[in-house]
Amino acid sequence: MQIAKKGDWKSVLGIKVKVAVDRSAGMRQRIHSGVAHKLYYGYVGFITDDGGIQDVYILNFDGLKSSFNGVVCAVIERQDCERDKWVVVPEGTQIYKPDIWYSIQTQEEKYSPKLHCYFEKSCGGVIYTVQNDVKKYLLIENVSGHIGFPKGHVESFETEIETATREVFEEINMRVKLNENFRSEYHHTLKNGVKKTDVYFSGQIKLHKAFLLQQEEVLASFLLPFDDALRKLNRPQDMIVLLEHAQTFGK
Repeated sequence: MQIAKKGDWKSVLGIKVKVAVDRSAGMRQRIHSGVAHKLYYGYVGFITDDGGIQDVYILNFDGLKSSFNGVVCAVIERQDCERDKWVVVPEGTQIYKPDIWYSIQTQEEKYSPKLHCYFEKSCGGVIYTVQNDVKKYLLIENVSGHIGFPKGHVESFETEIETATREVFEEINMRVKLNENFRSEYHHTLKNGVKKTDVYFSGQIKLHKAFLLQQEEVLASFLLPFDDALRKLNRPQDMIVLLEHAQTFGK
């Protein structure tokens, strides 16, 4: 059997494993889609540092099988404990940090753990205004140097549109009614190997005052015509989103 080393979460996230289902934890897992599942216990074919079998929490599972092929979607790095705990979902499914933590919090908070997750999702908006018959797009520069659209991470039980609306407000201090008829999604892999999904909607604003930027995360904002905005963006994926928006609503 392979060895599961404590603290070695980077080499564990995303691996495919054969999972043996042990039992239900007797608790309910709620996710923002409104579907309820049980939290299950199980184990995989890895030996831990203390000589035991690597046990796991199982989420997004219907409980109909005694074993299944899964993916390690999170590693719970426990403090003052000889082994870490893994979280597994069936292949082809995803779950994000807020819902994972909600599901396992009762069992895990006593360990003061760090939760490392394989899947991550952010939602935001392509925000624009019209000035003198010219459409201008709002871009923001965050502390990492990324110049793109307002967005942020999904929180527990939020829909995509709820996350996008909240994040736009937090970053520019404007309540924007987002148009769900435009939805652009792209996937990319972060430097730490995390699989990231970004989702954008569309929103038009009328400018009556200057933007009040979220100082902790946003360094600057730019209000630019299409061609200038396209050149200002510094990630190819965001350029594609802007091009898709122009194809839908015009430049």
